[in-house]
Amino acid sequence: MRNPAWCVTTALLLTGCVSPSERAELPPAAWIVRLKPSKVIAGQPFSLAPSGLSTLIVIGLYLPAQCRVRIGNQSLEANVSPAGTEATALVPEAVFAKPGAYEVTVEQPDGRRSNPLPFTVLSETGPEPAIAVLYPAGTIAGQPFNVQPQRGAAVRIRGADFLPGAKVLFGSTELDTVFVAEDDLSAWVPPALFAQPGVIQVTVRNPDGKRSTPKPFQVMAR
Repeated sequence: MRNPAWCVTTALLLTGCVSPSERAELPPAAWIVRLKPSKVIAGQPFSLAPSGLSTLIVIGLYLPAQCRVRIGNQSLEANVSPAGTEATALVPEAVFAKPGAYEVTVEQPDGRRSNPLPFTVLSETGPEPAIAVLYPAGTIAGQPFNVQPQRGAAVRIRGADFLPGAKVLFGSTELDTVFVAEDDLSAWVPPALFAQPGVIQVTVRNPDGKRSTPKPFQVMAR
């Protein structure tokens, strides 16, 4: 017959003599969903911060405070949103000085790393941009659309291979353009450009000068 004291000792060894709270699982590992941007041109700054340095935004889940963003072998400090869904890192020029392909990961304080996503530094020229859809595709003459606070009408362009610094052209007029991602741009449209009925060709021009095939924007009569 086993000694009861031996049974108790064995049970304590098996459980590690810790409480359930002390045996809590590790927090979820960080997970990257996308990079903004994921492609840049060698030597050309992008998404400038007030400091003048380029900015890489990592969008994901479970991004912990005090994590670091790793681009290839370069580990960078990151500013993480309270919700843990965005980590912003300032990128030294040396990281994107030459063409190449790099993996971006998030390094957690406990040493674990997230899944990798590709970050591509293109040569002096990149692929030709392409417009898939305009939002909206038209309006009534003189009628604002997608009105933004204090900025007036705005058009959103979805497509592919947009690069940081890309510009939207409304006919021959270059618009104030916001780079959202490689497949997403927004631009503000002055009222004079849609005051009269007609068809306006919208194009995207990347910083290397390459342009998309035009997409028509219809301004209809009242």
